[in-house]
Amino acid sequence: MKNLLLFLALSFLTVNVNAQSENSPETPQSSHLEELFVHWDDQRGTWLYNAIGATVTGREIPQRPEGSEYVSTYEVLEEIPSQRIERMKRSVETEIENENNRNPNGTEVEHWNQWLRILERTSCDASQGRSTGDPHMVTYDGLRYDFQNAGDYLLTASNDLPFEVQVRQKRHNSKVSLNGAASIYINGDLVNYYGQDNPNENHPSPLYINGEPMDIVTQEAFGLANGGAVRKVNNRWVVFSPFGEQVQLRPFSFSSNNYVDVDVFAPTCDIDYTGLLGDGDGNRQNDLSVQTIEGPRVFDINAVDASHYAVFGAGRKEDAQKIAEHARLEFISRDFGDQFILDLESNNFEIPWLDIADEIRYPENYLTLSDLTDEQIAEGLKLAEEMGFAEEDFMAVVYDYGYVGLVPELPAEIVTNASKDEDVNNPLNNKEIKQTTRTNTRNPTMRPPRRHRGMIPPVMTMPPAQTPPSGTRTPSGNGRTVRTPSTGGSVRTPSGGR
Repeated sequence: MKNLLLFLALSFLTVNVNAQSENSPETPQSSHLEELFVHWDDQRGTWLYNAIGATVTGREIPQRPEGSEYVSTYEVLEEIPSQRIERMKRSVETEIENENNRNPNGTEVEHWNQWLRILERTSCDASQGRSTGDPHMVTYDGLRYDFQNAGDYLLTASNDLPFEVQVRQKRHNSKVSLNGAASIYINGDLVNYYGQDNPNENHPSPLYINGEPMDIVTQEAFGLANGGAVRKVNNRWVVFSPFGEQVQLRPFSFSSNNYVDVDVFAPTCDIDYTGLLGDGDGNRQNDLSVQTIEGPRVFDINAVDASHYAVFGAGRKEDAQKIAEHARLEFISRDFGDQFILDLESNNFEIPWLDIADEIRYPENYLTLSDLTDEQIAEGLKLAEEMGFAEEDFMAVVYDYGYVGLVPELPAEIVTNASKDEDVNNPLNNKEIKQTTRTNTRNPTMRPPRRHRGMIPPVMTMPPAQTPPSGTRTPSGNGRTVRTPSTGGSVRTPSGGR
């Protein structure tokens, strides 16, 4: 009887494993493509070939080789000279053609298309989107606007790749907000940074990777299990995606509170995004767009006079200008902003901030430069010029400095150390990165953004929301205090300033 039961159990396991194997995506193989990687670098090239193959099929990437523990797969790919990249692209195009002839409806065609997509991104420039100060937004297409709401919002997300950035805007006072926290999801890994609302009062670290607080006192570089990386560079935490995106987080303190500026860089040749930073289609005219049943409703950005006279001069106090600016800010705050509010299912913060009262979520009234004196305007413009800001950023500098006394920083620059001048091995220069033996290698449950489809890796089930452990504090708008990670002091919750 025991032998019969053992036989049946083994038979069941065999059938089950075979069924899983048949349903699992196979990693596409190309001996010619692999040869191009190996000839570039025997050790890292072999690893990179297998790592990208695992990425496009949603598998766990192999263990990183020595010297590449704290860099993303894309950063290593960028080291390969452009001429060799072009040969790799031709090899992949051949595989696509062969697969289309053999099995045009097979999964390998899509896998090779993703291979080609990643390779092509290495020759792209980068579009930069920003959420900085209190907060001033710059879309990928260069549109600038203010967004003074409080709450958890979708800053940007790829429409077909597992890349998403969320921000938590905290009320600095009844009229102004700043970013209190940021969340970055890339290819199954989750990186959260808390200036405020640290979810674990027993651990002071503001940086969380896959739900675990990181020891940033002894370590400033982390490898992510699914091809990404996190490193501290020039006092910013930089999150590197295996697909080429880059998110920079600049922590700063202001009025005894801790905040964070967020800069996002995305490849220009393959950009299809949604969120507060726009779609990146090259047209800033449609960045303030609301999706309705009848189709997109777009706010006319030319409806507000943007001349120097109307923004900084006497024209800012004219009724027509004030009415037009108020209408624009109200549209941004309500119609445009409301479509990017995060609910429980889409929220990636450890403790989502939900059910915010309108008097906290929306500003008490919409500030423009009309309420500043000519002397304050002149002082702010002088500061902007002396700091070297571009003219299109003058308004943000004058606004921050005039209303809250905040001195902003110049826009971030993309971090890159790769050289493609010669067909030789060019390891990244990480002299400014303190590297230790600790690396986050836990392979987490894949969690693609819920609002998107066609992701890499494949969609898997997300476990149900859990009750926060003891010792945590929930963000709220009821006047309770939350712990500040860097100082241990208390800061006012979103109702601050009322």
